[in-house]
Amino acid sequence: MEKADVIFLVDSSRISQIQYESIRRFMASIVNQTTVGTNLTRFGLISYSDKPRTHFKLNAYDSKRKVLAAIPTVKPEGGGTYTDKALRYSLEYFSAEHGGREMPQILVVITDGAANIPSNLKGPADKLREHGVTVISVGVKEAYRDQLLTISGNTGRSFFVNRFEALGTLHNNMSAVLCNATKQGCKGKKADLIFLLDQSSSINSEDHDMMKNFTVSIVNSFTISEDRVRVGLAQFSDNPQDEFNLNSYFRKEDLVGHIQNLKYTGGNTYLGEALKHINKYFDDSRVVPKNLVLISDGGSHDDVEDAADYLRTHNISVFAIGIGDIHDLELLQITGNPERLLNVQNFKGLENIKQDLVDILCDDPGPGPDPTPTPPTPSPQPSSTTTTTTTATTPSPQPSSTTTTTTTATTPSPQPSSTTTTTTTTATTPPRSLSNCSIDIAMGFDISQRTAGEKLVSGHTMLLRFLPEIASSVSSVKTLCCVGPDPIQPKIAFQLLDSDGRSLYDTDFEAYSKEVVDKVMEVQMSGTTYFNTAMLKSFKQRFLDKSKADVK
Repeated sequence: MEKADVIFLVDSSRISQIQYESIRRFMASIVNQTTVGTNLTRFGLISYSDKPRTHFKLNAYDSKRKVLAAIPTVKPEGGGTYTDKALRYSLEYFSAEHGGREMPQILVVITDGAANIPSNLKGPADKLREHGVTVISVGVKEAYRDQLLTISGNTGRSFFVNRFEALGTLHNNMSAVLCNATKQGCKGKKADLIFLLDQSSSINSEDHDMMKNFTVSIVNSFTISEDRVRVGLAQFSDNPQDEFNLNSYFRKEDLVGHIQNLKYTGGNTYLGEALKHINKYFDDSRVVPKNLVLISDGGSHDDVEDAADYLRTHNISVFAIGIGDIHDLELLQITGNPERLLNVQNFKGLENIKQDLVDILCDDPGPGPDPTPTPPTPSPQPSSTTTTTTTATTPSPQPSSTTTTTTTATTPSPQPSSTTTTTTTTATTPPRSLSNCSIDIAMGFDISQRTAGEKLVSGHTMLLRFLPEIASSVSSVKTLCCVGPDPIQPKIAFQLLDSDGRSLYDTDFEAYSKEVVDKVMEVQMSGTTYFNTAMLKSFKQRFLDKSKADVK
């Protein structure tokens, strides 16, 4: 965990001394992941039942030894479970008066039962988030999952175990959440940032709330002021709906408060009209990067390409987050660059890409030219579809979780269709030492119709244009956390196979190199390649024979 202010908020209303000992060990495991110090990570502890009680503030102890020694002094108190009062009380202890600093702030709420007044939880939980505090909820035994979600505001920061003794099993999952929560945003960046949020009927009110909380988490990664980052926001369905412009708020609390109070209306998805409308939000007089972040879960009922082209030609960088089965070609038309396109399977997955988006926004230099030169118009070829699928499964003592990103681009043609599929395949292996953070990626191609002697990419302009960016993107894992001192080491191999799974061309697993990608694109093919069972079996055997990475 990087530098942070962390406060534990512990429900002491009904637990026994033995149960509290499990909580104490859980808190100690979190403390032991950090480097405690005046200018590093600091901890505070509050318990609550009928009333909250402060045991030590953020500025009380400047070493890990002292914090660990102080935790056992908390004793179970008995009484009611007034979690709402405790949430409201804890906010003031993140202030400078009580040791709070200008760095990531985290509240870890641990409870084993239902709140006495559940309807009062949302207000103080939202207020904490408005002030930039990341709230993590940990429920045990009789805790209500819906209340845990209300407290945390996101399923990715909400945990539940059936027994106090099982708290120790949360270690790895908590480590990942804390790692992401403590990554510093680009606090010194100057930019204009506009959010365009889909509120059509395919999104329910719960999804809308998760989208609002995600937007708040992005805003909290930047310094909001008149001369640093300014933020505007609009929603859209049948028509665009103005919420606030770049000059509306220069205090983060006011800005976040408006986002938390956004209303959901429903309707159809007229994204093209919304893109035309949003151009008026940007201010040409300010010479800073201009960024638009679009979040949508459905295909547009109107054309998007012309409106998106207009934004990009006016030096506006467009970033798109696709939810679910939305067609990536449409989003790619909007962003003009696959590096600015992110996908999640559902709204619950937004939390998993928060740091990805922040890093992209921090590093992005502006719209600039297309990522690779547009190639000359080829002679008529069969229409082609290029699909890239990347799956990474991280070994863990917990049930495995899988994240899948799919990018699809289609080039229309009057000729009979053919399909080009670029497949990045992974296989799960038993976990090895977590200090060795290595990833091997295998990439294959399915081109069902071609003429012998052609290059791999002949006639497939989308593949020619985007393959280098796709390979670079799937090889980039800079936002992942590695448990251990070594950096993450991604390597990529390319493999071309015939219909029987025999190799036509392959490369070793090695660090991404544009030169290698260029060689692959220049390969003269003697026949067709297929995406079939033989290809998948060949990938499996390649991983077994050639890969020593922990994640494949």
